[in-house]
Amino acid sequence: MQRGRPPKPSAIKALQGTARPDRARADMPVEVMESFPAAPNDLTEMGKREWVVLGSYLFRIGLLAVIDLDPLAKYCNEAARYWELNRLISEEGFKVVYENEEGGTLKEVLNPLLAAQTQALTNSRAYLSAFGVTPAMRAKLAPPPAQSTKDEFDQLFG
Repeated sequence: MQRGRPPKPSAIKALQGTARPDRARADMPVEVMESFPAAPNDLTEMGKREWVVLGSYLFRIGLLAVIDLDPLAKYCNEAARYWELNRLISEEGFKVVYENEEGGTLKEVLNPLLAAQTQALTNSRAYLSAFGVTPAMRAKLAPPPAQSTKDEFDQLFG
């Protein structure tokens, strides 16, 4: 078991602007993708939407490799599960009322779906963190270079 924080991939360090050649380590070689693949067939419609949104983003910024497709599908599955449970809880309510045979209230408890929804949220957050796309991680990324509005002459002679 590794002690301390897990090491950051070199690609994330480069995006954050903290990459230093003297501290570089050999990352696991990964197969770079030529194009972003379609969502797996076994994902729900919500899962497929997550696949397109997050997967295409990770592909565009160069953080998605072939080996990452399975964890991406698992994240999409957890995110879809969270939203489906959210819909069910909205329909059923936060509390479930158990009644006796005469129609009187025996007890009122929190909807058991809330625990499943919380677990789906926890799981999806863990995948987002592994991909480095939480709001906290994005805040650490270096901003893109500013676009210059000067033409070539102004840039040279200023």
